[in-house]
This record gives sequence, C-alpha cells and structure tokens, in this order.
Amino acid sequence: MSRFLKIFISAIVSCAAVLLSPYASALFTDVDYSDWHYGYISAAADMGLVNGTGGRRFSPDDNITRAQFITILGRMAGASEDSPVSSGYSDVPEDAYYAPFAAWGKGAGIISPDTLFRPASPITRQELAAMVSRYVSTLDTKPEPAEDIQTEFSDMDQVSPWAREHVEALAAWGLLQGDDSGRLNPLGSTTRAQAAAVLVRLSELLGNETASSGSASPSAPLSPDIFRYIYHAGGYTGEHINSNSLEALEAVYDPQGCLIELDFNWTSDSGLAAIHYWSQEYSPDLEGSQQPTLSQWRDAKVYGVYTSLDLSRLITWLYENPAAYIVTDIKSGNLAGLEKIAREYPEFISRFIPQIYSYEEYQPVRDMGYENIILTVYMMSHDDARDTSAISEFVRENDIAAVTFPVAMAQEEGYIQGLDGCGALLLTHTANGHETRAYYFSLGVDGIYTDFPPWLPEQPEGIG
Repeated sequence: MSRFLKIFISAIVSCAAVLLSPYASALFTDVDYSDWHYGYISAAADMGLVNGTGGRRFSPDDNITRAQFITILGRMAGASEDSPVSSGYSDVPEDAYYAPFAAWGKGAGIISPDTLFRPASPITRQELAAMVSRYVSTLDTKPEPAEDIQTEFSDMDQVSPWAREHVEALAAWGLLQGDDSGRLNPLGSTTRAQAAAVLVRLSELLGNETASSGSASPSAPLSPDIFRYIYHAGGYTGEHINSNSLEALEAVYDPQGCLIELDFNWTSDSGLAAIHYWSQEYSPDLEGSQQPTLSQWRDAKVYGVYTSLDLSRLITWLYENPAAYIVTDIKSGNLAGLEKIAREYPEFISRFIPQIYSYEEYQPVRDMGYENIILTVYMMSHDDARDTSAISEFVRENDIAAVTFPVAMAQEEGYIQGLDGCGALLLTHTANGHETRAYYFSLGVDGIYTDFPPWLPEQPEGIG
C-alpha cells in the first residue's frame, strides 16, 4: 500500500541513527522520565554503579549512607569486591558488603584513617565532596573546570575548614550544584539521586560514555508487518489479560518492533491512567470502583500484583524500550487525552498511534502532530459503522493508517470486501487462539488485536 510504503521509508530514515536496544528490565517504578534525576539514575544503573532498594524502587529521595556511597565510588574505580576483608575500622564487619570498599577507600586516602567509619550515617554533601575530590586526586586524568557555572554559594561559610578545598573543587568541576535559592547546603544529607548525579557527571568529565541506552525515537520502523498483531490491553502477563500493566508490556515486548494497545481513563485529578473502566474493580488497593487520584493509582497494584501505569510511567518505559508503539484507546475525552500526550511529551509523539472514534476527530488529532492514525468504528452508530463506501472515501481523502472493527463485523458478508482497496490496513478486534486468528486472516484482515502473543503454543486454559 502506498500509504505504508511512505511510512516505512520515513521510519527507516528517522531510525537510522538509533541503536536497537533490548528492553530494560531494571526499570525503577519511582523514577520517571520527566524527573530531573532520571538520566543520571538511568546512566548510573546502566554503568552498574547503583541498584534499587527492592520492589523495583530506587528511592531517589532517600538519604544515601556513607557505606552505600563508598561502595558506589569503589565500583566506579574498579576496586576489588573480595570479602571478607579487614578495613581497619572497628564498626565495619569483615563480612559486610561494603567492607572491601571501605578498605579500598582507607588505603587510597579517600576516607579518613579514624577508627570509626560510621557506615550507617547519611553522608553529608561536604563529606561526599571530600571523598570524590580525594578519589580524583588518585587519577592520572583530572577534569577541567567547567564553564559558566555557579561556584559561589550563599552558605559557603557553613563549609567545614577541612572540606573547603574539596567543595570548591567539585563546584568548579560542575559536580556539586546549589539549589534554586543559591545554597549549597554542605552539612545536609545527600539523597540517592544527588549521589548518582555527581558520579555520572564525574564519569562524563573523565571522558567516559554514560548515556542511557534508551531513546524517545523509535528503533523499529512502523511497517505493515508490525500491525499483524496488536496486543490488546497490554497483552498477556503470563497469568492475566486486560491488566494494562507494566508487567504486561514487558511480557510481550519485541525488540524487533511491536504494537501494544492500552486503555486509558481519567483520574479524579485529571491524570491519565491505563485502565479499562473504573467500574471494573482491578485493584484491591482502591475502594470499590471509585475514581482515584493519580497518586492513588500509581500506588495501586493491578489485580493486587502488577504495577499500574500512568502516562509518566509509560513514557519512561517507552524511552527504555524504543521498539514499542502504543495504540491508544481513551475511553472518554479522547481529544483531551491525546492533546495531553502531545503537549507534555512532544518528543514521543511518533511512538503513539491514536485511535479516533469519528470522522470529526481526525483533523484535530492530525493538527496535534500525530502521523499514524487508526479509525475505529466500534463507537459509531450501527449504520455509520457499516457504511463501507463512506469509510473508504474518508480513508482515501485523508491520511489514515488503518481501519479497525469488531470481529462480529468482520464476519458480516461483504464488509471486508467493501473496505478492500481503501488504502489503509484492515484490523479486527479481539481474537485469540491460533485457529481463530487464522480464520480472520483468511477473511482478508491485515492485523488482529489479540490478548496472547503468537509464539505461545496455544491459548492458556481458563483465561477469557
């Protein structure tokens, strides 16, 4: 089809410089793409410097302890992790995970030779500066002072005399930065996010590659073959369907390219949540079927097990899994929802394939910048949904990627034939099982919305 030849060539050109990446299984559910620290934490995780705190969380705002920081700094330096080892500190057990790093830090002059290390104490910002500055002094390569950065802060008088040269060095290198009020807060604790930022900035200054492997741009072209299977409501998690969950996305993700349909509804405070209807009780964490706030939804577990998706969490997953495209099914306020996506995340707009429910929605959605639009007929009136002449004329006059219709209509005599040749792909929803899907392909559809990936030998029993 000429429409998709154009899409295929355009996608090849736009993706030529993007490295294909397997999906990032280490996604932290409390670190979003829009957070200031996202790039630092993602890069630090890719470098193997940091781990999560359990339950797929990174806890970016928690304080980092002295033991945790010397461990990360030691990993960055390539220090030996052999244990047990005596560090010489009376409060560091030989079998502690951080013991070899404390021993390394003491031997290299990075931490003081006192008898106590205070491993569980939060590391202050000036203590962090001292450790990093002393570590840099052991290197052959020294970072150059950064340009056009703030090096004087209103609370520099609070810096301890022993730490001043170290704080000034990190400020000059652009590693230690102040807050919006121009304060450095040298005696304050350091958060896990701040520590990751300092070390990633240092690695970059030393000439190391620290960029995350993710991308807002797609790494797989949007060819007609990708439309053959569209995973309905996120797809099969391995135990459930219709979850619209993070685990569902991960279960069906294909680094060669995939389309995943997600349902969206609005939270009570105007957030977008990936859920079919609030009237269906998906989560025991929510009271009955009431419409929650965005924060309540993010904290809820779908079916009591799975990670809920909102727009921010979805964008983060898309960045880390660049071969995925999302087909939207926004149950109410479709135009408002699509406008919210386009306005808040314009760099990701090519990763969304919006479904429109009427002819009137097409031009506003096109004006938002969406290039690939699906016309779905299930919300049209009975007569309009079956007027294949009008649908075909609309498709030929506009830039429609695909037309989708329920499986019951696909079985109606002459329906698919009435749309054949309109210039768009023909899709039907929802069909499961190898024989059932083969039947609809034999009728002439180009793609099928399905709950189960085609590589499963058969549809699991007992799942609707």
